[in-house]
Parts: sequence; C-alpha cells; structure tokens
Amino acid sequence: MDALKSELTCPVCEKVFNRPVTLACYHSVCQDCLPVLFNLSSNLNEKRDYSENEKNDSEKVFDAVLDCADSIFCLMCNDKVSLPQSSVATRGHLQLPTNRLLQNIVERYKTALDESEVKGSDGFHEANGGCDEVKGERSLTCDMCEDERTPRDATKFCMECRVLYCDQCFAQCHRMKGPFASHTITTPSVSRKSSVTAMGEDKSKSSLFGPATEVLNCEVHNDEKTNMYCIGCEQLICALCKLVGTHKEHEVNDLATSYKLKQTLLGEKCEQLAQVSESLVSTMEKLKSVHTQFKDSKEDTEKLIMEEMDQLQKLLEERRKWMLAHLSQFYSQKLQSLEDEASQIKSRLNNTHSLLSFTAEALKETDPIAFLQFSTRLCDRVNDACEKALQLSELSSELDSGAAQGDHLCVDFSLDKRNISNIGFLQAPDAVNVEPELCVCKPTALKIRWASSSQVPVSEYHVVYRMYEDEESGQAWTSMPALVVEDKEDVGDTCEVVIRDLQSDTLYEVCVYAVNMAGQSPDPESPLCLRTALPIPKVPEVDVDDCVVEKNQIFFKWKSALDVSMNSSRDNSNAIQTLAPNASMVTFVVEYRQEGEEEERDTWTIKRLMDKTEVTLRDLYYNTMYVVRVKAVSATGSSEYSPELLFTTWPLPPETPKILKEHCQGQGNKYQIQWHTQGDSRENQLSRTQLSTDLKYDTEYSVRVRAVNVSGESDYSDCILVTTGSPPIQFVPDVNTAHVNLKISGCIVAYDRGGAKSRTPAENGFIGASFSVLGDKCVNKGKHYWEVKIKPKSTDRIGIAYGSTTRDSLIGDSDKSWAVGFQPSEDGKLFCFHNKKKKKLTFDLPSPLKSVTIGTLLDMDENFVAFFITEFNQHLHSFKVNFSEPVYPAFTVWPADITVCSGLQVPDSLLL
Repeated sequence: MDALKSELTCPVCEKVFNRPVTLACYHSVCQDCLPVLFNLSSNLNEKRDYSENEKNDSEKVFDAVLDCADSIFCLMCNDKVSLPQSSVATRGHLQLPTNRLLQNIVERYKTALDESEVKGSDGFHEANGGCDEVKGERSLTCDMCEDERTPRDATKFCMECRVLYCDQCFAQCHRMKGPFASHTITTPSVSRKSSVTAMGEDKSKSSLFGPATEVLNCEVHNDEKTNMYCIGCEQLICALCKLVGTHKEHEVNDLATSYKLKQTLLGEKCEQLAQVSESLVSTMEKLKSVHTQFKDSKEDTEKLIMEEMDQLQKLLEERRKWMLAHLSQFYSQKLQSLEDEASQIKSRLNNTHSLLSFTAEALKETDPIAFLQFSTRLCDRVNDACEKALQLSELSSELDSGAAQGDHLCVDFSLDKRNISNIGFLQAPDAVNVEPELCVCKPTALKIRWASSSQVPVSEYHVVYRMYEDEESGQAWTSMPALVVEDKEDVGDTCEVVIRDLQSDTLYEVCVYAVNMAGQSPDPESPLCLRTALPIPKVPEVDVDDCVVEKNQIFFKWKSALDVSMNSSRDNSNAIQTLAPNASMVTFVVEYRQEGEEEERDTWTIKRLMDKTEVTLRDLYYNTMYVVRVKAVSATGSSEYSPELLFTTWPLPPETPKILKEHCQGQGNKYQIQWHTQGDSRENQLSRTQLSTDLKYDTEYSVRVRAVNVSGESDYSDCILVTTGSPPIQFVPDVNTAHVNLKISGCIVAYDRGGAKSRTPAENGFIGASFSVLGDKCVNKGKHYWEVKIKPKSTDRIGIAYGSTTRDSLIGDSDKSWAVGFQPSEDGKLFCFHNKKKKKLTFDLPSPLKSVTIGTLLDMDENFVAFFITEFNQHLHSFKVNFSEPVYPAFTVWPADITVCSGLQVPDSLLL
C-alpha cells in the first residue's frame, strides 16, 4: 500500500485523486484542480496552497478565459500542454477524458483502507480536498434533504451528477427524462463515498467543471462513443473514424481483444522490469561483497597474526598453570599418603601396646582351665599383629631410597624454545623422495609408498603417473585424487596410494608432490619407474561339447586362456621386476563333488594338472549328479573358478522288474499294470502303466515287463494272466416294473399324478405308494458305473435292488434294496436307506442348487456299492453286500423327475 501511495497522489492538491482526468501529456489531475492549472497557465507559475476562497475566485475568472484557452499547465512536465478544442463543451463545461484506470485503482485502494480500518492516518482523506475521510462502514444520507432536520438515508446515486438521493428527492429532482435520461443510477456504498462531493462543498464547483463521464467519447466525433482501438496509432477510436476518418486504412481491434493484448504486453514488460531490478540488486550485492573483501583483507591478516600470537601466549600460560598444578597435586598426594601411613602406624602401635598389656596379664593367670580356654585365640592375635607390624615397617626402606621425594619431576624446554624460534612464514615443501623398495607391483595396480621427510607442514599429496615412453612422445600425465593429510605429519611417517586399472607387464613413471598453502614441492630429479607384474591367469574356458559321460566316468576338457607377454620392448635400470623366473608356468586345479553336498572345501575332490587341459574322472558312483569346475594357478595368483557344470553318470544296468499282481486292476477293456524296480540308489520304486483301450472285453491276456536304460536291458519279468472286464452296463428304466404313476420317456422318469387313469398297471410293477422302477438290465459280475440327475429337496432315491424285491415299498426300505436319497421332513438332507433303516449323511449340499448328479459304482467282484456326488467329487456312502442274486439299478421318483445316464466307464479317480 505504501509503494502505491505516491502513484495515487494528485500533483496539484497532493491528495488522493478525486475524479482524475487525463491531460494531453497523459498526466492526470483531479477534476476540481483544473482551475489551479489554468491560473498557472496565466503566468502564475508558483505552486502554493489555495484556500477555498482563492479557488472560488479562480473559478470566477475561469469562465472568462475558458473560451480562448488553448493550453493548460502541467506540474509534472513543468510546461504547458495543448488543450484540444473538443474538450470544451457547451454551457462552459470542460470535458477532459476521465482516467478510468486510475479511478478504478483509487476505488480499490480506498476499499482496501476501509477493510483494514485505516482512518485517515496518512493525511490522504480530508473532507476539504474532495476526498472524504474513511470512517468505516456507515449509512449514507440524502444530499437533497435540505429542509429536513434529519436527512433520510440515500437509496440512489447518480454517477454523472455525483449526488446521493433518497426515493422522495429522486422522484422530485431527478426524473429520468430529458438530459437526465442518459445518467447512470447505482446503489450508494461507502466505497463510492470517496468520489461523492462532501456535504459542505459548494455545488456550483461541480456544475462549473462538469461531471467526469464514465463513457469515453471520441476526440474527433464528439457524439460517438469509442468502441475500437487503432493498433498503428495506439488510440481509442469510434466507428466513424474507421469508416470515413483518418483511421480508415488502419488495422483496428475490438476493445476486449486490445485490452487483453495490451494487458499481456504490460505484464511481460513488468516481468522484464522485475528481472532487471533483481539483476541490479544482485550486481549491487556483489560490488558490496568485493568491496568488503578488499577492505577487510589487510585487517583480517593482521587480526589473524595477533590472534595466533595471543593463542600461543594463552597456550603457554595454560601449560604453565597446568604444570604447576600438576606438581602441586603430586606433592599433595605424596604428603597425604605419608600422613595416612603415619596414622596407620600410630593406630597399629596403640593396638600393639594394648595387646602386649593384655598378654602380660594373661601370662599371670594361674588357673589352667581359664588360660587354656583362650590361649590359642590369643596366640593368633599376637601372630596377626606381628605380620601387620612387619608390613608397616617395610616403609622405612622405601623412605631411605628417596622414592617419595619427587626428584624425578624434571623439565627441559630446549626443544620447545627451538620450535618457537622457528615460527615464521610458511614455505613450500621439499621434494618427495619415493623409495622403490617400499612400493608393491601387482598385475593391474601399483602401491606407491613414501616416507615424509619435509620439515614444513603438508596439507595434501598429489600423485601423477603415465606409461613410460620416449621423451619425444610427450604422453600426458594422469592425476590421482589428492591424498589429504588430516593431521600434521611427523617426519618419517609413511603414506601410500594405490594406482589401479593399469596394464600388466608395463613400465610406468610415477611422481609424488607435496602441497601446502605456500605452494607445491619441486619436481624430483627423475621420475620413479615401476613395472606392473604379469597378469593373473584368466578363467579357463570349458569345452562343453567335448565333455563326455560314459558309465561312471566323466571326461572333462577345457581351453587354456593364459595370455602372458614376457617380452618387453623397453628396459630401465630403475624398473623393478617382481616376478620369479617360472612365473609363466600354470597349474590347473580340477575340483568335483556330488550335487547336493554342502559347498565346503573338504567336500571337493581335487586333481592338480601341470600344463594339461583335459582329465578323466574315474570310479564315480552310478546314477549320480556331479558338479565339476576348474581354475588356473600361477606364481602371480589364481584365476576365478570356471562356471560349475553338472554331469550325471549313467545308471546301473537295470534289474528284472517284478509285477505286483495284487496292485493290478482293470476296468472294461483297460487294465493297469504295476511293478517294482530297484535302481542304483537302492530305493524301492513303483511304476505303473495302463494297457491300450483296444483290448477285448472279457478276454484273458498274458503280461510281462522288461527294464531298459542307457547301460543295457534286463530280463523279462514273470508272466501274469489278466482278464479284461465286462462291457459297461447300458440300461433304461423298465416300463414293466414301473409304478403306474411314473411316466417313462427313454432315460427320463417323471411322476404323473393322473397316470392311473391313462395307463394300465404292469404285472411286475410297483404298487401302492412306492413310486419306484427298476432298470431293464441286471448285473451279476464286474464293475459298473452310472449317473442319475435329481433335484434336491425331493423324495427321490437312487440305488440298487434284487429282482425279487417287494413291489409295495420304496427303494431301500426292504432287505433286498440299498439306496441314498433326500428326506423332505429333514429339511432336504441326504440319507442312506436299507431294510427300513435310514442314516443321515454328513455331507450337506450347498444351496441353492437346481439339480445334482449322483454317481453309482457297483462292484460285484468286490461285493460293494458306493454313491458319489460328481459335481463335488464327494463320496456319500458305501454298502458292503454279499450279493446272492443279480442286481438291478433301482429308483424311487416323487414328486420330481430324474434323468438316467448309463454305459459309462468308471472314472479313473475311482479305480484306485
């Protein structure tokens, strides 16, 4: 707000703008300040404060000079600026263009002051200047209620008249007719109050200069409003200017588009100005910083010298106090020790005298019993007193030796005096002398070591190196990272740097420089020449295609990857050769172990081969996996192991299999054979296979088995005889056994309530309320399987029955039938039924289910029948039956229908 304040101040009245108008020079003044500028134009060139009377006097002459005025004085330009003739309107009113941008900013500024409750502390809001003092939110009163003691609240505000009206005064004084028809009427607010003429102000002044119009008229065509913007002239124009005026051929834009373009342009200019301002601020800060550095340089150096000297003096004073305190403490401890020892001796002496007196009295005792009762204890006390007295008497020898006199505390300041006398300005370090004997040469690295011999402080060491070449080659030096010396070195301290990633068997030049704040040490007389060692052997490359496994042997072969160059085209007397004469000799180490063993050193079997690249590993276990690897070893070191390869030895020749007849079983024209084998691992193994489905039903076959592997083949096993089963039963419900209320349609059995009226009961059919039916085929041998689809929560039963079962009972209610089914009285749970007994099954069907399929497995040879729910692969119940006659599939149907599916093979999951 303070930064904006100067831009919103009128240069004439030095107050916040009130109805600002724009001069030809684009400077702005208050509408009410125009008379002052006209007076200045009439050679009143001094700027002074005008009272209300003086302003009124100037307004009296304003009408006289207005007609002939062609210029007006601008205080900002300090010169006269032209006054367009079009600005003088009828009835003596001066119509200069209102600076609407400035007026809007002033309005926002005053609104911000109202909201922050700033009440005229800046002196900008004074009633006599046309800008009312801001007093917060309050009601506005009518300016026309002159006869009323209490003016009514204003309800309307005329932007052209700048007058507040109540409803009654507006109807009487400002009818929207004639010249008032084009006036703009708004609702009054406190934020607009700053633009309203004060209650005590002379209304003639406003009528003299005329109201500042809200709509800007064209400067050429006074009756036309500006609605276009000329891009070339950068001027507001009207439609006539574009059609017939000077801007006819110019490029123009509508006001909205021009407003956005100009607003964007002004924003960019502001950003540039802000960047320039930041750059100037940064440059100013840099200048100040450099100026400060140069100014303080001498003072800092002097201050540093004084501080260091003061610090040395402080250290000497602290050291003096410490030595004196240490000496005093030493003597105090010794004296205290002597006093403590004297106190002990005195106490012991008193105890000894007391004991002697007591012993003398004890010796006078004539009663043997009383004396002997405590004589032993008294002798022990005397012995203990003698030992302690002897220990204390040893102090006399120490006192005679003079150990407690403190003569060994001596001082010698000769070395310290020499160091203080050598204090001076820092010098560059001496040349670093690297001893070749301290260095270590490796195939791809050099470890450089040197002993510090410089008498001046060193902050860091720089190591450079290059491959040795003739001087004409001019090869560049390579620099290592600086070795920073954290603490001050002592003469003789060893430093080291490792140079890595070098070429093997190559001569290198190395130089070491010491650096401190004064500079760098000079070049050595000659660079140190060191030769890297021969390379470590590379990993051998295994020739996988040539590796062969035969029985219990592995033939393992690899290629030597040794690449050593023993010849050197250069020689130098300073070079160090660290290799032995037989360094090129390579030994190959082959290691192998069984797969699965822990990878420890003692589990590997090792074979060492000199200058050979193949080996045969013999006497291995049959049918065993082995892991094999190889590495190369030379005098310079050993290579990494080759990738581990996995080999499997052949299995033992197979033994003769043994067919396990008790585990063999058949189903229809399929038969499953199971036999026993014994492999190299000596673990029993069971194998099985299923003979082809092309076998004939009810046919006997001979079967034998032979084992074959890469090591050979075994003999045939003993033959066994197997017989294929009967073909699966295919049946449909028998209408000759069906209840009269059951309707048979192929494989579908449905309950028919009116069947008795349309069908004749069968002679062998079920009667009464049994509602049952048998299949048209019976079973007397073999294993058979069929499925029936039924609906839950019915009384349907699925089972088997003898042909002689009673015809007046449900399936499962007699001793000649067996079944599973639902029991509606038990909430639709599954039960098994036989001989008028039922048993609730543990399996519950999930709900809801529209239908469920029950599979029936009948094995006449094994004497059992089992029931399953195929959708869930769930076994429901099995009956163990000693069948005495052929068995028929049997069904009880009421009230829902069932669907029978026969001729099915037994599922493989039910064969085991």
